[in-house]
Amino acid sequence: MSRKSSYHHGDLRTELIRTALELISERGIEALSVTEVSRRIGVSVAAPYRHFPSRDSLLAAVASAAAHDLSSEFREAIPELGATAEDITFAAAREALGTAAGIYVHFTARHRAGFDLIFAAPLQGLGDESLIDAGRSVMDVLIPPSLAVTGDPLTAIRLVEQIISSAHGYATLFLSGFYARRSTNVSVFAEEASETARALALCASRTQ
Repeated sequence: MSRKSSYHHGDLRTELIRTALELISERGIEALSVTEVSRRIGVSVAAPYRHFPSRDSLLAAVASAAAHDLSSEFREAIPELGATAEDITFAAAREALGTAAGIYVHFTARHRAGFDLIFAAPLQGLGDESLIDAGRSVMDVLIPPSLAVTGDPLTAIRLVEQIISSAHGYATLFLSGFYARRSTNVSVFAEEASETARALALCASRTQ
């Protein structure tokens, strides 16, 4: 089914979100416009506003979808992320956080957006419950292994923030071409992000 005909079957909302994420993946968050999304799908500029009253509401839906996708990628790759902190050994938790950092680099490089979209301050101000729940779904898989490492909720949150900040930096610098002199393979830097995450987890360990 073509994009242009899909909305006749009640899928316009889904197609708007998919196309918006595609546009962000190509050009970045700032490039998103309702006009361009409409043009790509083949509908009038007015059509998206039947589902989303503003660009920010469309962006919030895209952020929600991205959060669910990222959460799913974490869960599929790391079985330990479904366990509680009490059920995860330090070694498994540290490895899970390292793997999550690598996944995050791949995800952010692929979509040109990560936590900067999912937790964007202007979108949080919308009070969109779907986005809030989606953001929580991401944190819910990262906090247990972090808590298993640190033994303290506040320190666990700080460790997640440090790991994601580092991984996001790797992804952003890769996209900017900063690393091109070394490699154009994102997996190289995903692994470096994983190594950094494991080091951060060791430093934050409650045993230290």
